[in-house]
Amino acid sequence: MMELSQLFTISTGYTFRDAIARLDRGDVGVVQSGDITSANLAGITRVMFDKVDHLLRPGDILLSSRGKFVARTVTPDLLPAVAASSVIVLRPVSADLNSRFVARFLNSARGQEVLSRLESGSHIKTLRLSDLKSIKVPQPPVIEQQTVMKLHDNLTEQQKLLNLKNQLLKNIDDNLIAKSQGAAK
Repeated sequence: MMELSQLFTISTGYTFRDAIARLDRGDVGVVQSGDITSANLAGITRVMFDKVDHLLRPGDILLSSRGKFVARTVTPDLLPAVAASSVIVLRPVSADLNSRFVARFLNSARGQEVLSRLESGSHIKTLRLSDLKSIKVPQPPVIEQQTVMKLHDNLTEQQKLLNLKNQLLKNIDDNLIAKSQGAAK
């Protein structure tokens, strides 16, 4: 187990001076806390932004700092993008670090339990950067991390197929009722 601060530089996203909705449109995506839970980030707001040192990089982990604490890795298809101030950015200190594995840990039941112990605030739960730095993260050998992620990807794909199967079965069931009502007329 290693502390998060040994594996990542930890910072908050960029604080815009104006509401994101009022910024000039451009080609840099702005990832806000609520966007992290979305399966598809293609629809995020894109603005004019020229502060290169704040741009996200592949392998960065985005963690919502308020509400439900969800982690997500940055993939090349999202870029160019910047995180808003409601998002915590974990930037790997080494290219050898498997960010997806760490994000998966943070999203797991065990990781969520660790994060929930750090939350503050009575109405809207928040995470403080200073508290995050001391989180202990498992770091098994790289080959084991890769195996875990392959299994996770397979399980995710199986879940998608199961959801599709359930939707098809529901459609068949709904059509049976509709046909029986049509036959009863």
